Amino acid sequence: MRRLALVALALVLVRPAAGQLATWQFERGVDAFTQVAGAGEIAHETAAPLSGAGSLRLTLAEKASELRVVSPEFPVAPWSLYLLRLRRAGDLGTDLRLSVDFGTPTGWRPGSLFMTSGSTGLFGTFPESNRARLVLTLVVPGQALGRSVVLDEIRVQEQGPLIKESTPNLFWDGGFELARGDLTHWVTPPKVMEPRAERPRTGNRCLRVESERTYLVFPSVPVQPGRLYRFRAWVRGEGTVWPGLHKLAPSDWDGMRIDTAQRVGWAPPTVSEIVLTEEWQAVEVVTPCESERIVWFQPYLTFSGGALDVDDAELCSLDERE
Repeated sequence: MRRLALVALALVLVRPAAGQLATWQFERGVDAFTQVAGAGEIAHETAAPLSGAGSLRLTLAEKASELRVVSPEFPVAPWSLYLLRLRRAGDLGTDLRLSVDFGTPTGWRPGSLFMTSGSTGLFGTFPESNRARLVLTLVVPGQALGRSVVLDEIRVQEQGPLIKESTPNLFWDGGFELARGDLTHWVTPPKVMEPRAERPRTGNRCLRVESERTYLVFPSVPVQPGRLYRFRAWVRGEGTVWPGLHKLAPSDWDGMRIDTAQRVGWAPPTVSEIVLTEEWQAVEVVTPCESERIVWFQPYLTFSGGALDVDDAELCSLDERE
C-alpha cells in the first residue's frame, strides 16, 4: 500500500520502488498549480473530470495571448532522466505547450522536455539540478471551438541516470581554420560570412559575419540517447546574439536523410541574450538527448545588429560539467 503525503495543497510525493516521484490527481482541488503569466482561469473541474472526482481545467481569457501555469516544485536528482505522463483533453483549436524548469543556485532555468506523444514526455536534468517544476502554457493560435483544456493524473517517474561520457568536438572545423565550418543561415543572407585572420580567439582564423537579423546554422551532427551535450561558441562584435538548438529526427526512417529531417524538440540557451562587445564571450546550450528517436542536433545563433565574430565552436557529450 502506497503512503500518500499531502504537500502544498495536495501535491503527492510517492516513493515506491518503481521510481515514481510526483503525482497530481486533482481529487480535492487544483493542487497548488499557480498562474505566473497571461490571463485566464485555473479551476477545479468536477462536472466532467477525466478521472476520479476532479481534474484541472485551464481556460484562456478572451483576447489574451497565453495563460502560463506552473506546478508545485518537486525534487529531482542531477544527471537523471525522467518520464512525464498525463491525461489531457482540450477544445478543438487549443494548444497546450508543456515544458520544465529547473531550480539552480541562481534561480529557475528552463530545461528541455521532449514530448514522445500528446500524453508522455521525457526530460533530463542538469548537473546542478535538485528541484524542478512543470510549466503549462495554453494558447489559441487561431480559430477554435473553445479556450479550455482539462488535465489529470500528471505523473513524473525517474527512468535512470544519464550517461557521463566525454566526446571530442563533433564539429570538424569549429575554429574555422580551413573554411567556414559548413555554417549556413536562415531567412536573411549575411552581407559577409567568411573566415578572417584578424584577432582570432585561438588559432589563425575566426568567422566574420556582417548582417541584419539572421540565423546562423551550424552543421547537424549525430548524437546518442541518454547523454548530456553542450554546444558552446565564443562571440564578439556589435549587436546581440543568443543560441538555440533543434533536436531532429528523420521523416523517413528507412532513408535516414538529414536533408528531410524534422524538428521534434528544442533546447533553450543558458542565457537568453548576450550583448556583444569587443571582448570574446561564450554562449552555450546544455541539453540531453532524451530519446533514441532524436538522431541529430542542429545548433544555431540568432544574431541581430551589425558585425559578429565567431570562434572555437564545439558540440560534445559531457562527462562532468566544467
